[in-house]
Amino acid sequence: MCQGYYQIVEQSPGNKSSDEERFEESMSNLRRLCFAVLVLAVVAIGILPAAAQEAQEAPVGQWVSITCELRPGPQYLTRDFTFAEDSWVGDIIIYADPACTIPTIVLHIEGPILFGEPVEAPAMARATDFSGERVTFTPLVDDMTGFLNSAEAGTCGTEVWVTETELDISATGCSLFGLEVPFTEHDITLPIGDFLFAGARPLDGSGLEDPVNRPTALQVPLIRAEARPS
Repeated sequence: MCQGYYQIVEQSPGNKSSDEERFEESMSNLRRLCFAVLVLAVVAIGILPAAAQEAQEAPVGQWVSITCELRPGPQYLTRDFTFAEDSWVGDIIIYADPACTIPTIVLHIEGPILFGEPVEAPAMARATDFSGERVTFTPLVDDMTGFLNSAEAGTCGTEVWVTETELDISATGCSLFGLEVPFTEHDITLPIGDFLFAGARPLDGSGLEDPVNRPTALQVPLIRAEARPS
């Protein structure tokens, strides 16, 4: 599947002639994404690469999206997470388009993280509880700013929203996003080499606040920031 896609893209004159450098970066990201999908398949059938033996260690460091990611809705986003042994910081940028070229809002989250015991499935993954204790939003376009200002007073921050201005919503959460603060999501993680897999998100768009909803499958991974092409 990936090889065929490479051939289609490489034969398209519009890609190379418009921006050779962007084309090469896109191809590099696509190859990494296809490799990650291959790793997902290998994990699914229970054959793990040797690098998965490192999975019992906390994935300390910065991890970023390989490419634009799709969520139910549809929703298009990129992730940038940094982990310490017992805490994490995450930036999620939501976009208006499937190519992730029009950013609309940055969600910034800070809180403790607990790397627990191995789970039954998928093999070598660990139970991982992400908590959010400080959350800020930064609207990047006027339409998003207007949307945030449409919330009932005190249900999505306590100040008037201004485009490109970060505001803390830790005290109120945000009813428009169905977000309560503090929160804990019961997830899984599996680091393999330069990739970090987390659990697949529910198809109905719900969260992982209930431990019974802890994922048993993996989603497209993050990549170590230093390993991603600049």
